[in-house]
Order: sequence, then structure tokens, then C-alpha cells
Amino acid sequence: MLAKNVVSLWARSGLAWLLFTMLFGMYLGITGQFGISSPHAHAGLLGGLWAIGFSYLFNRADGDKNIRFAFWQWLLFNLGVACHMTALWMVLMVDPKWGVLIGLGGGTITLTTIWIVLVLWPALQGDEN
Repeated sequence: MLAKNVVSLWARSGLAWLLFTMLFGMYLGITGQFGISSPHAHAGLLGGLWAIGFSYLFNRADGDKNIRFAFWQWLLFNLGVACHMTALWMVLMVDPKWGVLIGLGGGTITLTTIWIVLVLWPALQGDEN
């Protein structure tokens, strides 16, 4: 997948996460669930801001380069955020047994982020001569 297409994918998903976070925050406020801020914060920070940050980094990596596995990185990261956020919600609202999925989502986010860094690091190195 070309870097310029990856930029669009990450930017659009980041905006979607930010919109979801805003609506989710409104729901929590309207229903008076002020103690349930953790899933809201994780959706906005990880899903929204990190995705926008990755969009910027992929843009800096050069729009004409083909980035292998970029779609899978995007998919795994977003599935990890969705799993993590949902598990946080379920632990707080339903049953603490859902806590095991917090680690699954968080681990997926962490490993995918490391993978993305390993791919982007060489592409972001400037001309050091």
C-alpha cells in the first residue's frame, strides 16, 4: 500500500475515533456516568490521537513509497483499541472477568505500535550525509 493511501486511512480512522469519543463522552455526561471515563479516554487518545499521529508519520515517510503490511498494521491497531476500550467498559459496567481482554487489546496495541515504529524508523531518517 502506498504511503499516501496509508496516510488517508489513518487520518480518516483517527477522525472517526475522535467523533465516536465525542459522542461517547456526551452519552456519559447526559447519563451522569462520570466515573466511566477510562474507556472514553482510551478511545480518544489511542484511537483518535495516535491514529492522527501515525497519519502524520506515514506522510513524512514519503507518499510514493510502498509500505508492506500497512493495512494489517492499521487493522490490528484499531481492533486492539476497540477490544481494549470495550473490555474497559465491560469491566466497569458488567463484570471484572472481562479484564483479561484489557490485556489482549493493550498487547495488540503495543505490538502493533512497535511494528509500525520498526517500519517507519528507517523511512523517516533524513539524509545524514
